Amino acid sequence: MDGRFDTLFQKISLLGTKGQTFDLLFSVGNTLTFTFDIKPYISQEKKFPLPTYFLDSSELSFSLNELYPDGKEICENFKFLGKSGIKEIEGLKIAFLNGVKNEVYSQFYQEDAKGKFEFSGCYYTKSDIDNLISLYEDKKKTNNNSYYIDFFLSIHAWLYCYYL
Repeated sequence: MDGRFDTLFQKISLLGTKGQTFDLLFSVGNTLTFTFDIKPYISQEKKFPLPTYFLDSSELSFSLNELYPDGKEICENFKFLGKSGIKEIEGLKIAFLNGVKNEVYSQFYQEDAKGKFEFSGCYYTKSDIDNLISLYEDKKKTNNNSYYIDFFLSIHAWLYCYYL
C-alpha cells in the first residue's frame, strides 16, 4: 500500500463505473509512510470515499500502537483498528493483530516479574496474542460456543491461525 491511496481510490472509482461496488476497505501492511501526506484528509480537502480500516507495519506504527491500542478514527472514513482485538464491522467479525514479530529481541514475548512489558514499538507481544485469544474465548462462552471470526487480519496472518 505504502500510502498510495489516491491511486487505489482511482482504481476503485474505475471499477465502480463497471458496476463493481465496495462497502469498505481493509489495508494491512505499510499503510502509512513518511511519504504519505495525510494533511489534506485531516483538513477534509480530500476524503476517503469509503470506510477504510487499517493495520500498519510502517515506520509510524509504533506511535499508533502506543497512543491508540484500542483503535482511533484518524479522519473521516479512516480508522486504525488498534493493537489487537476483535471488532464487528458492517456485520463482519474481524479479529486483528497489529505489528510485526521481533526476531531479534525475544524478551518482547516474555513477561517481566511484574507481568508487564516494556515499550514494544511496532512489534506485537505475547500479551497482544494472549489478549486476542482471551477475547475470542470470552465471546465463545457468551455465545454458547457458536461464535466465529469472519476474517483475521495481521501483518503475518499465516503464523497465528493456529491460535484462533
